[in-house]
Amino acid sequence: MFKMKMRHFVVGTALLAMASAPAIAADKNYTKGSVWRVDMIRVDPGRMDDYIDSLKAEYTTVMEQAIKEKVILSYKIMVGDSANPQDWDVLILIEAPNWASIDTAEAKFDAIGTKLRGSMEKSDAMDKEAMADRAKIRHIFGGKAMQEIHYVK
Repeated sequence: MFKMKMRHFVVGTALLAMASAPAIAADKNYTKGSVWRVDMIRVDPGRMDDYIDSLKAEYTTVMEQAIKEKVILSYKIMVGDSANPQDWDVLILIEAPNWASIDTAEAKFDAIGTKLRGSMEKSDAMDKEAMADRAKIRHIFGGKAMQEIHYVK
């Protein structure tokens, strides 16, 4: 899951950076901040605790190690009520220092997985199993990369 998520993060952020760079550079009212990967997910009714427990088992361990190794700055998992039956109820955010840091993120996450699980093969197998288990109880609405801005005073 981490490898696939980071691959989407890398490709999506690179495309977004190329498309939005001229527009951002033209505005002098703010400066660019960190880059966030935002994923919107709906968990099946009655399965939220199962989903949150599945994230705690592996996902948070990898994310905490990624923070220690300065691969990412932070991550957040937010839960709330859906606005309607077609809405998401979980928001997962991963904060990276800048667009350039995304280029090396996938290799760094691979190294973290190998370090924590003993081998790349074991890491890949565990990721696939965790992803398959979560896929049974959730639907991914989508994800995107966004850049934080700070207004100039």
